[in-house]
Amino acid sequence: RGAGQVLLFLGWNGGVPGALAGQLGSREAFSGWLSRLVAILQEEGYAYDQWALYPLDEPAGAQFADLERITEWVKAERPSVRIYANPGAVSRADLAPGAPLGRILDKVELWQPLLGEPADRLGPVLARRAGPAWWIYQVGRSPAKAIVPQCYRKLAWEAERRGAGCFGFWSFSDTGGSRAWDDLDGRRPDW
Repeated sequence: RGAGQVLLFLGWNGGVPGALAGQLGSREAFSGWLSRLVAILQEEGYAYDQWALYPLDEPAGAQFADLERITEWVKAERPSVRIYANPGAVSRADLAPGAPLGRILDKVELWQPLLGEPADRLGPVLARRAGPAWWIYQVGRSPAKAIVPQCYRKLAWEAERRGAGCFGFWSFSDTGGSRAWDDLDGRRPDW
């Protein structure tokens, strides 16, 4: 607590918003679920600015419409609940007037596009808006031990150059049954 943002990954990638309705039964069930979630977080001492819902991982294309629907549901029930989005791909069509991504630019509070094409296309739009700071992130290649430290150091410079307020990188622990603290044990390197 107090050391960063809590992102609650919801895993609604498949069939959204059908998965949303299937998991939660109805709009009323969703409302009840969200109310209970907010109550638990408040009971634990988390203010709204310390956490956000992370509905979809690396949304792209048609998933932006799903993200828009989820965002509308959340904001209709609890306007103070923040949404996090980390686009994995952004096309020129996604940024066209009236496209779902464009309609939620100011509704999603925490944007963190992937470094490369998503950040190249979405970053300038986010830098011009009057919203909160946005972030960038990078996914290193496997195995992690093959990544030179400059890859991570460069992220700070890239964030500064692009006008992003923060940066991060994904670290995976797909050990295949070995220990994550020892990159040399097991049949393959940890990632």
